Amino acid sequence: MRIVGAEEALARVGYDAEGRRTTWGHRVVRRYGKVKGKHMQKVLGKEQVWLEITEVHYKDGVPEAFAIEMKTPMVPHDEHDTDEERIASLRWTLDKMLEALRHPILDERKDFVE
Repeated sequence: MRIVGAEEALARVGYDAEGRRTTWGHRVVRRYGKVKGKHMQKVLGKEQVWLEITEVHYKDGVPEAFAIEMKTPMVPHDEHDTDEERIASLRWTLDKMLEALRHPILDERKDFVE
């Protein structure tokens, strides 16, 4: 499935061993599964459907994989010299996450082939 408008949301570009263009960016993905964690006691262990913003990886513009366990945006301390640079990096990530809200929702069962 080729995602229309996905290029605006993509953050990184590269090429795989076969020379295919690879990219990744933040997107909203519809997920399915059993809820884990004490903060969700009401639905703990029951099958649920939810939306989450996560990293999606593409090959030639087609979604191929997404991050299963999305974590809070973070910046390793040694990647930047100052806290101002670290905050700018966090702001960039949050801006990309907000951009994801303007694109169609991807569905983990329909848009990703194993």
